[in-house]
Amino acid sequence: MYFVIIAILGALAALMTVRDVAVIVAFLTLGLGFPIILAATAFVYGVCALPAVAGRRFGSGWEGVALSAGIMATVAIVPGYDAQRRAEEASIPFKRFDFAPPELIGVTSLEIRRRAADYDRTFMDTDACGYECRALLTYGRVEWVRVVMIDGAAAGSFYRLERGKSCAAPDGATSETATCVLPARDSGETPELTIQFDTLSLLPHDEPSPLRLVVPRTTKTVTAHWREGGEATEILHQTEVGVDVAVVPAIWGPIIDGMHSEGLDIMRRRIVIDRISFNGTLARLGLSLERPPGVASVETKPTSGQSINDLMTREALAVLNLPQTETFDPQQAKPIHDWLEHATNMKEWTPPSIDVLRRIAHDRRIRSPMSFDRIFEHNPVVTAALMPDMLQMIATDGIGPDHTAARRAAYTFPRLAPALLEPYADQIVALLDRGRAVQDILLPAVGRLGVDPTPYLLPFGADLDPRAIDRLARIKGACYADKRWASKLVGLLKEALSSNPHNERRRRKAFLSAIANLGDRDFVAQELSRESDEARLLSEINRYLTDKRYPPNSVCSTIGGD
Repeated sequence: MYFVIIAILGALAALMTVRDVAVIVAFLTLGLGFPIILAATAFVYGVCALPAVAGRRFGSGWEGVALSAGIMATVAIVPGYDAQRRAEEASIPFKRFDFAPPELIGVTSLEIRRRAADYDRTFMDTDACGYECRALLTYGRVEWVRVVMIDGAAAGSFYRLERGKSCAAPDGATSETATCVLPARDSGETPELTIQFDTLSLLPHDEPSPLRLVVPRTTKTVTAHWREGGEATEILHQTEVGVDVAVVPAIWGPIIDGMHSEGLDIMRRRIVIDRISFNGTLARLGLSLERPPGVASVETKPTSGQSINDLMTREALAVLNLPQTETFDPQQAKPIHDWLEHATNMKEWTPPSIDVLRRIAHDRRIRSPMSFDRIFEHNPVVTAALMPDMLQMIATDGIGPDHTAARRAAYTFPRLAPALLEPYADQIVALLDRGRAVQDILLPAVGRLGVDPTPYLLPFGADLDPRAIDRLARIKGACYADKRWASKLVGLLKEALSSNPHNERRRRKAFLSAIANLGDRDFVAQELSRESDEARLLSEINRYLTDKRYPPNSVCSTIGGD
């Protein structure tokens, strides 16, 4: 029986080496066939059990079991431990050009060259000038830092240590001794020290071998150049090598690459030799991040879920104060987007905070102020304060392709309380003449302005010129309308629905959702047959209307979707 099992395992192991067979087994068994995929491992350890089987057959059982156990342990453990021991040796050819400065150096300026996507453990956080950068400036190690994205994702950012009134946040106290790190106008000066973090490079893959325990896979380098008298000299070169080493215990199986599998190899895990980090590079160059006596600690930003702090507000305002006229690149705009994201957690909006938000909304260098719409919609104090600004921006600029603050705010109008919209009814109605783009966004809100919406929403029917405004925007406007207009709108919606019984599914769903939301759910139930598709549509509409997890009028937000 033993040899039969070994033969079966050997056959399965050979079968798993055929292209894509292992992937097919994994999919067909929903992952339960994983032991079959690793049949090669079972085969190897099964062969190791041969002394125990032979010993039991020929009467020397314990000796055979002990011998098999020793062989199994050796096969399971020795390859992995030997691979870890040899990993550093395998990295030596890639590090032959590495060197570090023989003694500490002093600098007054630093340029960091990196990729925008380097959000691994190279840096402590995702900011262009993160903790290490702010520590260098706060502790007086350098006077200024420039960060340049070598992948072209951003033009570059410049930072200085500011003092006194420059460090006062709108809601914070002013101290003449306060210090803070802020974005500033680039002076164009040449840095004394330049540190460049290069892109992670993948090494060419050799032919897989189940006996090869150590395989170098990746390299990454960091270099530093010291400029003195106009000429730059390389003073540091460090290479990080990623090496794949056999796992403990040893496991053999097919090589799986995405949706394909083929061949046989020993499984490995990645270890990194001489890992590169910004902190470690600074230490090699003699730039300490330890806090000097009597100096305040480096400011830190709030974590996810927390509100803004003074550091975030100062950074956002410093970016807004930059003199450039071009659109902010993603790295420059990040302090503003971070401020908006954390501002969604603010419980109380003060006039100074609203003024910062107003500046962000009006700044044309910000193409798409993320999270602005959530702040505008969910804080009535902000809504009331900024509504005139939003309407004036739409009146001046219309609605373009960019998701500006005004456009983002306008999308929330149908979900606002009528009391916030009614004082601006005349302005909103007047804006409907600004073209289709404005109409498509503002029409869903006209039923909440305190004026009869029918003149602006009709016609609902198929007679509408397809080149005119989207019919679904009109139907959505009826759906969101204040319930006082239900008696007028429901009849008109039914008439438009019945005038074309062969409406496309999306338009039919829009009519029925609006009618149900305005209160006539019985008509919708009668209109929908008990066929499976119709029954699902009725169930979906009822869910939005009855499930307390959904806010009022949620069914209207589904109009326009499939």
